Amino acid sequence: MKKPYNAFKAVQLTNALRLVTFICLVALVLIFILYFSVAENRQSLLGWFGISSPNVNKEVVTPSVKNDAGLTDPVSLNQTLKVRPLDQNDHLWGEINAPVNLIIYEDFECPFCAQFYETVNRAKSEFGNDLVVAIRHFPLASHDLAIGAAMASECAAEKNKFWEMYHELFKTSKTTTLKPEELIKAAVTIGLDAEAFTDCLTKEEYKAKILAQKEEVKVLGVIGTPASFLNNEYLAGAMPYEDFDYPDGARGKGLKTLIQEKLDGISKDKK
Repeated sequence: MKKPYNAFKAVQLTNALRLVTFICLVALVLIFILYFSVAENRQSLLGWFGISSPNVNKEVVTPSVKNDAGLTDPVSLNQTLKVRPLDQNDHLWGEINAPVNLIIYEDFECPFCAQFYETVNRAKSEFGNDLVVAIRHFPLASHDLAIGAAMASECAAEKNKFWEMYHELFKTSKTTTLKPEELIKAAVTIGLDAEAFTDCLTKEEYKAKILAQKEEVKVLGVIGTPASFLNNEYLAGAMPYEDFDYPDGARGKGLKTLIQEKLDGISKDKK
């Protein structure tokens, strides 16, 4: 005997299927959104359809491990461009006409910059008037306090105390953070008025200058700090002062040797 049609049961089953279908669709949409939010995945997916997007990677922030350049980080520089030459507007440690110049694009929060700071101090101590050091800014996106520290150095420069602040910032970074309250302490330590210094930081007057310097070195293809140029020759990462061995066993020249080679070459050319 044929069972009677149960309309109520059929409606229940239909609603359950609809609910399951809806949940599955929502889950798929969420997965798609999460997957497509990653720039590399967007580029790969667009590639399947033959679409090229040169701007896909524009907003990608390189992880801090790669940004904080070490000696072995691969860097492909734009060989058709040169680093901006020294001028009197630079923060100079030494005479601008010294035979060897070392231009450093710094991030005061970068641990490799703090390491290279010690190397540069040794170089300046040993080579004296033969070496001029210039500091420019390259605050990395991965370091939240880097721009503030860079602005602190510029505010100190207003009072002709850039180099005092430069040394104090690296000294501070060894023991604590570079939060605003620590920057103010550093300012007081080097003899600046706390209220005027705080006002300078708050106005962010030098932020545009700092970011402009960052962009000028990024155009060269540099992605990490410290980014140094010795008589226009790029030096990757926190180079040691003395000669050293790379992880693969190859022998590398330290900053001392490289500076001496520049001086020897200049002396040879004069003869």
